[in-house]
Amino acid sequence: MDFVWEESTMALEDWLSHNRVFRLNGTDQTSHSDSYRTTVDYPCMDAAIDGAKCSTETIENAIKYWIENPNVGIPLKVVAIEWKWKLKGKVR
Repeated sequence: MDFVWEESTMALEDWLSHNRVFRLNGTDQTSHSDSYRTTVDYPCMDAAIDGAKCSTETIENAIKYWIENPNVGIPLKVVAIEWKWKLKGKVR
């Protein structure tokens, strides 16, 4: 199934899930970014970040929202910080 893009934070969250970035700890099962025991699959995250087709402005707004919103889970905050570093040309 092809992914349908739109310029929004929710579309970016869906894109990350579509690319299996969030996994249930210790399994190959996909998980929601806010679910208990969710971990980040770094190779999938890197591929999802590189394949995102949103504008830089949309991505920066999403990153700001994910980092500053206290109701966003830790796995999504991790992705936001990694994405922010990547936009600035920093390498982990």
